Amino acid sequence: MKKDTIIWVVVAVLVVLGIWIVSRSDEPTSNNDSQVVLSSTPVSTGVIAKPKATPKVSGETMTYTQAVVAYQGKRIQFNESCQGNPGQVALKKGDKIMLDNRSSMQISLAMDGRENIIPAYGWKIVTVTTANALPYNLGIHCTSSRDSVGNAALINLQASMSQGL
Repeated sequence: MKKDTIIWVVVAVLVVLGIWIVSRSDEPTSNNDSQVVLSSTPVSTGVIAKPKATPKVSGETMTYTQAVVAYQGKRIQFNESCQGNPGQVALKKGDKIMLDNRSSMQISLAMDGRENIIPAYGWKIVTVTTANALPYNLGIHCTSSRDSVGNAALINLQASMSQGL
């Protein structure tokens, strides 16, 4: 191999390693002890099986694909290591968010003492609200049979203009 080729390979490996290190260090932190109220909607709990050719939308049911589209920008996926992606999301008080388990294990997502159990490859829609002063940082603790990750994701809860500060 030429010396230039070896140098480029080493540089590429270092860049990939650097990106990986930076992405691992971006985990959010939050130590809020205040209570947040989360309520589930019957529209949103589901376990994905085989995708249907033509998804149905009827009143209170939604397919996984429809939920992904409907909650674009308001969805956090949790992987096999219980890490949330994206690591942070900003929402308004009263917004709904899709909690999406993309692992082969059931997970438990705790948000200020409220627990949401999501089956393997399942998902759930919850409404995020709080009696606390806004803005409010809400950490999500993820637990599976293999991992337990404090602050696996963070919701930056903001007031909407009609709610005031």
